Order: sequence, then structure tokens, then C-alpha cells
Amino acid sequence: MHTYQTPGSYAIRLVAIGVGGCKDTVFSPTKVEVYDGFQPIVNTTPALPLEVRAPGGKVIVSETSGQAQQWTWYWGDGNQSKGSTAEHEYNQAGTYKIELYAEDKQGCRGRWESSPIVVQVPEVFIPNVFSPNGDGVGDGFRVEYSGDEYFNLKILDRWGVLLFETHNPQQYWEGKDRNGGEVGAGVYYYQFRIGEKDYPPGNVTLLR
Repeated sequence: MHTYQTPGSYAIRLVAIGVGGCKDTVFSPTKVEVYDGFQPIVNTTPALPLEVRAPGGKVIVSETSGQAQQWTWYWGDGNQSKGSTAEHEYNQAGTYKIELYAEDKQGCRGRWESSPIVVQVPEVFIPNVFSPNGDGVGDGFRVEYSGDEYFNLKILDRWGVLLFETHNPQQYWEGKDRNGGEVGAGVYYYQFRIGEKDYPPGNVTLLR
């Protein structure tokens, strides 16, 4: 067994010496071709180092060396993909690393590993009471959401009449109907959606 350290084309020669001192030489009919290993070149979207939010935190990767013919991506969460370009969505908070194992046409293998990818789950907080009395404390109701996905909040009365709707998570409901008139104290109902997820409906108490 022999390990070649330098790329090149090598002929194998066997020299055999018999008991009586007779010697003969035979050459391998083919040469050994030793190739350089290759290093995959990877681009990511977003660019590294990256931080994404879940659910729906999408990462796109592409290997651009032009040498590889087979690609296997490991996303760090138990999933894997094939192909020179791949994408993946992270749905659980945590820190992950992407690994690529690639192979060129000579069978040489290359490996690439990303820097840590931080996946965060935006926090959602829903108050259950508010009092729009102008004292600066709890004057409005809103679903506190720290992410940047699609957002929709609706407020309805007990008969299902829509009183308020917003796509801005920073906007408060101030206890008014859609015409700007104040509604009475009592229990009101909310529905909201973030990204592709509909959260369970709930209620909030308005105090006057």
C-alpha cells in the first residue's frame, strides 16, 4: 500500500527476485492518476454569518466551484438535500451548522462547513385586559410580536362584528369601532395570523 502526496501520473513497476538471484520486472498496464482534492465554494442567502427567524426561516445554498458533480447538504436539524443548489426552512429555535459533502468527476471528495446559524423564534405576548382611559398604562390592546413575517389581527364583538383590523404589529386597538366610535366595556374577541400560522382565537377584557 502506498499513499501519494503529490498529484501526477505514476507507473507502477514490480521487480521480483527469485531464490537463485534471477530478477524480472513487470509494469502495470495502466498508470495511477493522482488528482488534487478540491474545496467546495459555497454561497448562502442570506449571507454568512446569518440569523433567521422561525417558523419559515429559509436558507438557500449554492456550490459554485464548477468541479463537483454530486452534492449532499446536511442542515444540522436531521434533514438533508441533494443538488448544487438547495434550500431549507428552519422551524425550531437553535444553533445549527450546514455541512456539504461534494464529489468531483474523478471521485475526489470535498467538504464545506458553515459558521453557526442562529435560528430564533419571535416572541408573542397577548394581554388579557386593557383600559383606554388615557393614563398611559394599558391604553391599547395589541399582540406583541417581535418578528417580521406577515401579520394580521382582527378584533370582533360578541356578535362577530369586525371592529378593528391591522397588519402592523405595532398598531394598538384603542377600544373603538371602525367608524372611530368608542365601544363599551366588556369582553371582545381577537383572531390573528402570523406567517402561515393561524393562532387560536381568544378574548380580551376592555375596562372603562
